[in-house]
Amino acid sequence: MTSQNDLHNRLGQSAAAAVRGLILCLTLTIGALIATSATAASEAVREYSIDPDGVEAVVIRAAVGTVQLREGQGDAITVRLDIEGSRTGLLRRRADVSEMELDIDRRGSRLQLSFEEADAKADWIVELPRMGAVDVQLGVGEIRGELAGGDLDVRLGVGEVDLQLSKSAIGRIAATSGVGSARISGGDDSVESRKIVTETARSRGAGEHRVDIKVGVGEVNVQLR
Repeated sequence: MTSQNDLHNRLGQSAAAAVRGLILCLTLTIGALIATSATAASEAVREYSIDPDGVEAVVIRAAVGTVQLREGQGDAITVRLDIEGSRTGLLRRRADVSEMELDIDRRGSRLQLSFEEADAKADWIVELPRMGAVDVQLGVGEIRGELAGGDLDVRLGVGEVDLQLSKSAIGRIAATSGVGSARISGGDDSVESRKIVTETARSRGAGEHRVDIKVGVGEVNVQLR
């Protein structure tokens, strides 16, 4: 009987030790998660001002979000990014964006601005003085705003393009949606054509600059004013 009691006591002590170990492990894990949450950031705002001296072409590359273009009020190229981490992992926690920044690459007269993080989306506000050429490339989201002049190329995978452009500066303009709609208003000699699910719109302004817009899936709306 004594041996059986000793065995039960040892089993009980082992079980209690295992429970204490599990509680300690959970406590350390929860503490680590709290510490990580305290230092990590799921949202961030970044602002940049870039000297445009010598820049003739600006390329904007983004993965997911919105790109809003504005006519610059000053001489500088200004960029504001509102960054939000995507939900990842089993706990669906938002990714840490505290160290994410805009990639600025300047080579000769070409300036490239990129934010293509896999675990975050960004809403851009870009103010541009008049440029010789602007190229906007976005994977998923919306491109909108206005530009006074310069050649413009837009490539969007999925989403919507909504732009207001200067009729006096724009010459030939073409917009195509692979699956969706394409509309140009305010131009001259406007033509729209559809082939099954693909729609193309063409028009002209009174200027010389070229505009070419291509969307994989979505809508294109351009107003010449």
